[in-house]
Amino acid sequence: MELGEASAAYRAVYDVSENCKPTTIWVNAHKVLANAKVAQRIEQLQSRHRKRHEVTVDSLTKELEEARELARGEKQAGPMVSSSMGKAKLHGLGVERVEHTLGDDVLTALQGARSRVSKKKD
Repeated sequence: MELGEASAAYRAVYDVSENCKPTTIWVNAHKVLANAKVAQRIEQLQSRHRKRHEVTVDSLTKELEEARELARGEKQAGPMVSSSMGKAKLHGLGVERVEHTLGDDVLTALQGARSRVSKKKD
């Protein structure tokens, strides 16, 4: 289950010699997977795993909206804004702007490189 691949799981559970062919391991692993009881147990474990990790944009949006409403009820503007910004970021609406500045030495180097490229073109 944790390994996510039948051959690796087979190697982890069964005593497999180092000189065993990969095709032999693959065939044996798939024979185990074909067993109805094994397949059923794997499905149960996978289902639990999916439920435990079921986090979606919708579920996160709902949680953030609940937090915003709680903050509104408590008349706390800061947490309300934080929840709203969280939703905006989650939906790709929050854009952070960063201003980059270059020192004079970098600008001089860039201008020099630009002039050298221009001279090569001529």
